[in-house]
Amino acid sequence: MTTIATATSEMNPESGQKHRSGPDFGLASNSGNNIMVSTLNGVTFDIMEDVSGGKDPTVAGSVTNGATLPGNCLRMGANYYIANPSGAKSSFTVTLTQ
Repeated sequence: MTTIATATSEMNPESGQKHRSGPDFGLASNSGNNIMVSTLNGVTFDIMEDVSGGKDPTVAGSVTNGATLPGNCLRMGANYYIANPSGAKSSFTVTLTQ
């Protein structure tokens, strides 16, 4: 497995934000194969795409540790962020691998 992205998140949305709980991240690569998610057990979150001047869509919802995402749900060149976390007692890291 190769790490294609690492993202950080606070346990709640950032001050002044409805959904966003961490900075943007992008993919280092994407082979098109399924994407595996690693994070703290018991934490659930969404992955949203940062769209300049538009409404940010949710590209993966209710993601948990051990989840498998389709390889085509995240694309190279886009900016994503962790959103709507629940179950976290502190900040956490999300690692995406293929």
